[in-house]
Amino acid sequence: MVAAAKKKPVLTRDPEGVRKRILTEGTRLFAERGFAGTSFRDVANAAGVSVSLIQHHFGTKESLYAIVKAHAVEDSARAHTPAPDDDGLGLLTEEGLQQLVGFFRASPEWSRLAAWAALEGDLEMWPGEDDFVERQAAQVRAAQRNRAVAKDVDPELLLIAMAGLMKAWVSYSERHAHRLRHLGSRAQRERAYLALCLKLLRHGVLPSRA
Repeated sequence: MVAAAKKKPVLTRDPEGVRKRILTEGTRLFAERGFAGTSFRDVANAAGVSVSLIQHHFGTKESLYAIVKAHAVEDSARAHTPAPDDDGLGLLTEEGLQQLVGFFRASPEWSRLAAWAALEGDLEMWPGEDDFVERQAAQVRAAQRNRAVAKDVDPELLLIAMAGLMKAWVSYSERHAHRLRHLGSRAQRERAYLALCLKLLRHGVLPSRA
C-alpha cells in the first residue's frame, strides 16, 4: 500500500513567500466562511504553517482580516485605473462599465468578502477604500467641471449606483439567461444590458440640453 503523500511544509526561510501563502489562504477562508467562521488554526492548517508564525507575520486575526480587505481594495483600484486622457466620462461608457463587470466577474472572492462583512454587521469602509472612492469621485467632479456631467449629481451616489447595476448583472444574468435568450448570445445580452444602463445613467447624469 502506497503511503499518502505528506503536504510539503512551507519554508520559513522565505518569509515573503510564507506571508503571501498565509494571505492567500486567509482570503479564501474569510471569503468562504466569514470572519467569525474562520480561526487562526483554520488558516494555519490551510497554509501549512503554525499559528505562532501567522501571529508573527500578522499579529491578531483582526489584523489579518484588515490586510485581506486592504488587498481586495488594491485589486479593485488596479482594475479601475483610468486612461491618462480620461476626462471623467470614462466611467460612463460601455468600456467603463465592461471594466466594472469584468472586475466583479473575475473577483468572486471580493464579492463574497463584502457579502460576509454585511452579514456580520461589519459596515466600516475597508482599509484604503475611502481613498479609492475619492479618486473615482474626483473623476466625476472633473467631468462636472467640464460640463460633461450635470452639476446636481452626487458623485458618491453615482458610483454606488454604477457598482450596484454591474454587480446585479454578474449575480443574476446567468440565472435569468433563459428569459433573456431573445437577446441573443451571452455577449449580446451583456451589451444590451450595458446599453440600457448607460441610457438610464446618462438620462440622469448628463447635463440638460434645454
